[in-house]
Amino acid sequence: KKQGRIKRYGGACDIGILREVSRAARYSRPLSVLSFEVERFSDLNEEFGHLAGDAVLAQIGKRVSRRIRREELFARVGPGEFAIIVPESSGNGIDVLATRLRRIVADATFGFDDVTIPVTIRTGYASLREVDEEEAAAVFAEEDTENTANHDPFQGDTSDIQSAKET
Repeated sequence: KKQGRIKRYGGACDIGILREVSRAARYSRPLSVLSFEVERFSDLNEEFGHLAGDAVLAQIGKRVSRRIRREELFARVGPGEFAIIVPESSGNGIDVLATRLRRIVADATFGFDDVTIPVTIRTGYASLREVDEEEAAAVFAEEDTENTANHDPFQGDTSDIQSAKET
């Protein structure tokens, strides 16, 4: 798992990510990305079936979306993987959110067809340092000239990543 990067499946999150990075750069505000994955998700699919795995992901999505702020962007980014763009948060604030999400999932009961399925998640996060607005504008100008679906604005230099922590 790469720290400080999001493994993207399509461009659904791209607009939100770019908007929040631009806002953080323009107003010198903190910005973090919290990612989490269902531990042993492939084992869960094998043991209980893919329909059960899909049901668990939907249940996690509902539980998490009810417990985050309206301005946070929450999306599924891969099989058993989710990400939350968390504006105005870094350091202790994002660590508190990660702990809270792990507890929400661990304390919940997940099931499918009258079978209880034990679920835990692993979290990780990264926080941006102050981003230079001209530098951010250059990234967005480059983004406009390339095929968005095939271009990764987080590719290459990751010097703007202040911290990356897997918990």
